[in-house]
Amino acid sequence: MNQASERRLYGLFAELLGYPGQRLAAAAGEAAALASPISPEAAAMLREFAVFATETPPLRIEEIYTSVFELDAVCHPYVGYHLFGESYKRSSFLLGLKDRYGPYSLSYGTELPDHLAVILSFLAVNDDPCEAEVLIVEALHPSLQRM
Repeated sequence: MNQASERRLYGLFAELLGYPGQRLAAAAGEAAALASPISPEAAAMLREFAVFATETPPLRIEEIYTSVFELDAVCHPYVGYHLFGESYKRSSFLLGLKDRYGPYSLSYGTELPDHLAVILSFLAVNDDPCEAEVLIVEALHPSLQRM
């Protein structure tokens, strides 16, 4: 997979893991197409999710999202929380992320900088593969394993 496709896939996963919006099914379908050559199993799951997102009323999808990501502490989508808990280290991590996002003018609205979708949005625009690799290996992988 080339770097542009990889960055696009990060952006699509940011859409999929952020608060559900109107493009949820389309993002899942596009992600399935991009993922297919590297992981047919993942592509199949994404296609299945696209069908689910198409057939499920938006309010129900929002309820599911809230119950999984906001009400269950195990699945909170905050990477720093999984790495450091509510501590000074997390605060430092948040500030470091804000500094990294600055040159890209990344907007993350009301979310904290360590929200999984925000980090994926950053990876979608980041043009430094070494910085992306460090963030993926040292932050995303350990957090997703805990989730």
